Amino acid sequence: MLPADDPLLDVIEVALDSIGLVSGEFGFVEAYRRKKSELALWLSDPRESVQSFARRHALCLDQQIAAEQRRSEEQLALRKRNYSKIDDGRDKRNT
Repeated sequence: MLPADDPLLDVIEVALDSIGLVSGEFGFVEAYRRKKSELALWLSDPRESVQSFARRHALCLDQQIAAEQRRSEEQLALRKRNYSKIDDGRDKRNT
């Protein structure tokens, strides 16, 4: 059993966060949500250390989800604004 401050847990978190290819406006948001749902089994593990790790990692994932959600929404709004300028002829630089 690893203590809560063992550096190996950082390596495990990095491995768990590996996502691979994502697509779509909110691809990272969806990927992080999937990762969080995969932790559900760990939250019911009989070992308190596993549950504790899973709770901490779920909180990190919540922060990543929120940050990616904001970033994706901002990028989408920016693209919509830029495309609407192009469509109504106000800005032809991006065509």
